Amino acid sequence: MLINDHLTFGVEHSGANFCTENEKMQFDHVSKNFTIFKLRSIMSQASNNKQVSDFLNGKSEQTILLFNHFIKKFEEAGPVTIHAAKTMLGIANANKRIAWVTQLGKNFVHVVFPFKKTHPDNLCFQKIAQVPGDANQFNHHFRMYNVDDVNKEVMAFMKLAFDEKG
Repeated sequence: MLINDHLTFGVEHSGANFCTENEKMQFDHVSKNFTIFKLRSIMSQASNNKQVSDFLNGKSEQTILLFNHFIKKFEEAGPVTIHAAKTMLGIANANKRIAWVTQLGKNFVHVVFPFKKTHPDNLCFQKIAQVPGDANQFNHHFRMYNVDDVNKEVMAFMKLAFDEKG
């Protein structure tokens, strides 16, 4: 696992304009299929200089245990990185954010999986809601109270999130 407080990610060459010309000057490396770049100053401003540790400071041993277990299990689907945003932690594969830790409670971890369609036949999600104004995003809410909550069903959804194309 790579905890990435400064956020390094790839953007496919698709002609989409994700950056201004000045931001494009910050590219560190160009490869055949991806442009890898570091947006330290840009992302620092966007994330209020938050780091993963800021979210874990002051949390109970139980919550930290649950968070670490969840990430360890997610890595079974493939390599992931953790990114600190303003109010939540993003979990990403090499291409995109695949889940969001939205709450680190006293004794739980709340995770949102953004899928392109609903998956109503499950026992693990407490809520499934379409994102307003987005016909292609359905947030699936999972709340983990115990390490055993990450069972085969949850692992299957982790793998689905990891493998889902942008």
